[in-house]
Amino acid sequence: SASHGPPPEPKAAVEGLGRSIRTGLAGTNRSTSGGVLSAYAVIRGATTPDVATLRADVMDKLGGPVPWRSVEHLDLRQHAAPLRSAPKSARAAAFVNWKRTGQVIQSVNDIAQQKFQNRVFLHWYEQCGFGEAEFEHAFESLNRVVADFASA
Repeated sequence: SASHGPPPEPKAAVEGLGRSIRTGLAGTNRSTSGGVLSAYAVIRGATTPDVATLRADVMDKLGGPVPWRSVEHLDLRQHAAPLRSAPKSARAAAFVNWKRTGQVIQSVNDIAQQKFQNRVFLHWYEQCGFGEAEFEHAFESLNRVVADFASA
């Protein structure tokens, strides 16, 4: 069987994760700095025995934990098996709960409330039995979620 050479290092995958995050934030006024509440990251196609350095690199690329957290909450997994589609490379993926998530929810809630006040598309919902009381309850629920993120 042919050898594919030594397994790749996870560093390139982590760098790619950082580039993806910066690209996703380009043109916005959002920052990832010090805003990670919790995260789950997976490195596929590579592994390293120096998990502490890898964890620090991943958390750095994500922007670091919120300042008030005494312990970072990053669940990091590594899978060394080569990728079938790209055996000489590694991939990184992350699910992140950022403090700014509340800002995004607030923005969506503001737009929805404005449309509700202007009765935009309201007749469609009323035909299905979703009336003003249900909208008011939904807006109250979203306001509580936003407040929870703001106090986090």
